[in-house]
Amino acid sequence: MMRRLAHILLSGITAVGVLIATPIIAPSAAHATPGTTATLVSAAPSPSRVVAAWGYRGTTVSTLQRNLATLRLFPATSVTGYFGPITQASVRRFQQTHHLAVTGIVTQSVYDLIAREARARTASMQNVVVAARGSQGSTVAAIQRNLARLGLFPATSVTGYFGPITQASVTRYQASRRLAQTGVVTRALYDRLAKDAATRPASSVLDPRCLTGARVLCISKTTRTLYYVTNGRIVTSMAARFGAWNTPTREGSFRVYWKSERHWSTLYGSAMPFSMFFSGGQAVHYSSDFAARGYAGASHGCINIRDYGRLHWVFDQVRVGDKVVVYR
Repeated sequence: MMRRLAHILLSGITAVGVLIATPIIAPSAAHATPGTTATLVSAAPSPSRVVAAWGYRGTTVSTLQRNLATLRLFPATSVTGYFGPITQASVRRFQQTHHLAVTGIVTQSVYDLIAREARARTASMQNVVVAARGSQGSTVAAIQRNLARLGLFPATSVTGYFGPITQASVTRYQASRRLAQTGVVTRALYDRLAKDAATRPASSVLDPRCLTGARVLCISKTTRTLYYVTNGRIVTSMAARFGAWNTPTREGSFRVYWKSERHWSTLYGSAMPFSMFFSGGQAVHYSSDFAARGYAGASHGCINIRDYGRLHWVFDQVRVGDKVVVYR
């Protein structure tokens, strides 16, 4: 009898020892499962573990939906964090195209595979050209509006057509960000431009000295742009070219001291239409050489403009005594 009692007690201790040594593993909080609110003990996820299926909710489902949207298997506007029939159908399509069991259930391995392919697609899409010379449509219009917000494109010229003015504006934006000046908009550039336009007001590209005054010629050597500014608001902008290394354009704050609509340079024997002189013989003026050769040439210190019509309009607005700011 005593031996039998000892055997029973020993068996009970062994059973308790097994229970104590066995960890209690609950689903990870990183995954959304119905009714699960907390994790007791974390464990490495099993490839076959179900992380999302019909009825699941949470951030895991939201991430899954966004990744499926990147792969064009799910509508991007329907990311809700709820795994319903649309999500299930998208998962089934993914499984089918990858020769997997078409269950509509997302295990850890399927979840990871979808995430990897979404990252790869995002990376490859960054270099895809979304707009270039000759493109037209809503994408081009969005590019033009964002460039206008940064003061690199005339707001009144948003047409949705990617012509020479848009190309020059894109090139100036690329120069301001020290990027390759291709004049072509890739997905990565489009996203960066949109972010800049959303987070920075147009005035942020201007020197503070340009923000006061009824009329200011604000000229940035960094973006190679002349901005015509009235009371801190950019009205229009145009590409600008400056002096060569041995005849540099002076920097600083100046005043227009003389205007000459049909000026002729006796020193260099060339026409300088719409000249607005601001510092010891240096002026803002139209340059046919700039229009023909672009940045392959340089001025003798003046600020060359190649947009004849726009400079003509600005010339008519500017008065003697108006501020001119040249800066980097």
